Amino acid sequence: MLTIYYISSLLNSDLRNINIIMIIIYLMKVKQLTIGIIFTFILTLPLLSVTNIVLAEDFTPKYIHLTWQNDPKTTQTISWNTADSTDSIVQYGIDDTYGSEANSIEGLWHHVEITGLSPDTTYHYRVGDGSTWSRDYNFQTGTTENHISFLGYGDAQSETTARKVVIKALERIESDFTLYSGDFVETARTIGQWYNWFSSFSKITPYISVMTALGNHEKNHSLYYELFSLPGVEEYYSFDFGPIHVSVLNTYYEGYEDAGGDYENQAAWLIEDLEANQDANWKIVMMHRPPFSSYPRNFESSNWYHLINSTFVPIFENYNIDLVMHGHEHGYERMEKNGVNYIISAGAGSKLNYNINPINESVYAEACYNFVFYEVNDNKLHAKAYKPDYTLFDQLIINKQDKVDLSFVTLPLTFKEYWEEGSFLELPVTIANTGEQNVTETTELSLTILEDPSVFRDYIPMPLVTTYDIPPLDVGENYTIPFNWTIEVETDYHYSFALDSTELLDEVTESNNDIKINFVSLEDPDSSSFIAEGVTGFILVLSFLLVPTLIRKRRKRV
Repeated sequence: MLTIYYISSLLNSDLRNINIIMIIIYLMKVKQLTIGIIFTFILTLPLLSVTNIVLAEDFTPKYIHLTWQNDPKTTQTISWNTADSTDSIVQYGIDDTYGSEANSIEGLWHHVEITGLSPDTTYHYRVGDGSTWSRDYNFQTGTTENHISFLGYGDAQSETTARKVVIKALERIESDFTLYSGDFVETARTIGQWYNWFSSFSKITPYISVMTALGNHEKNHSLYYELFSLPGVEEYYSFDFGPIHVSVLNTYYEGYEDAGGDYENQAAWLIEDLEANQDANWKIVMMHRPPFSSYPRNFESSNWYHLINSTFVPIFENYNIDLVMHGHEHGYERMEKNGVNYIISAGAGSKLNYNINPINESVYAEACYNFVFYEVNDNKLHAKAYKPDYTLFDQLIINKQDKVDLSFVTLPLTFKEYWEEGSFLELPVTIANTGEQNVTETTELSLTILEDPSVFRDYIPMPLVTTYDIPPLDVGENYTIPFNWTIEVETDYHYSFALDSTELLDEVTESNNDIKINFVSLEDPDSSSFIAEGVTGFILVLSFLLVPTLIRKRRKRV
């Protein structure tokens, strides 16, 4: 019985160990009792420590994610989960020695808000209970500048190959935060699906805040509020970041209808919120379901589309909302109605809906996996829609000044791969005239290559700077420079590009003229040992050794 308990506990922690059960069943069938006893004894030796862990309480921090409840410039809310209830402590500071500590009430889901932070500052942090800690992470506080970038996407609820591809693309992109427009899971009450979502996004959520909206699949379930810590009443709320004011709504109509209500409370709140923020440079609304679209549900005779349209669209138009962000319809669509722009970006992994019947408001629609990279300045909003291979397929540009403006189509990326000496890097950098006037003169692009200074302090005394001519570009015209490098030493490489480096042009905004591309060299993947997988590796090797022997002995007896 003890052996069976050991095996059961292993199965709960790692389904790959199913081969243990198969081997023992085989031993029982062939009645190899002596070998079975020896095998069980050998098997249990390395599992004693695992069993102790299973029997003990588990305080390991998991599913770490960032949000804001208050001002992003001076606060940060950090959330995580532990299998057993424990204290909630965050240690933080400007380096990995920390120096400061914040705490909250104990529990399984932990939410700790750090306050009194400095804007535009990188902080290191770890979470735990005082004895068991996570590894070191970092975050950047909100900026006092008016040049920001963020990602917009949603509907990653299905664990699909497509979702993995989209997430891998998102992991490389440098941005200030994410707006996630809902539908995290298929079934809101199933906690395992939430665990799965957090695991999938584990290379994103501990580093940048993900501000969320309820989708219809969340059904306004209590788990959503247990997992996330958001501003205000959390169901709907607003926050400011740089030049933008974001209002977030809940469009799960069924929840209101079942309770005999409607959207009127949210509508009243939205009007009050927008009244108080009329001076915001840019006003953005995020909600899961759209008020109209080119997808089939828009054409049903009576449903939530019409209620959202009649309730919220007049408010959007009265308060000159610049952009409304949506999910729900699995694909991409950009629309415009009465001066308000609408973007559906619901291509983060769920099955695509190819049945598109364009409506008059539709500007562009495509059934594809996608995300949107938003770059916003005082006088410009630039929304760029990409596929997971970083192909730009649509963009929305709003300029508040009648000037030229050069900007990058290439994304600010970090490539984390194994770069050995002699590796060949290829990166096309695309520049576009996204302003309101033609560029009639040749401008200059400067490239600065900075290798890891800790490695190159004797090798390269100064950064390498190269300049390239950019020809005149009409409005909407692109120019691509194919950069190719050969790695000379195995280390990190940081490439910084600057447009109009001679400051020849008077542009809509000057703060979008820089972009950084990083190549981070990882450890040689061939250096890892199969046995280093620990217990799983031990069991697999033992299985490969024992099973063929037992089969041969069985055949001889037959």
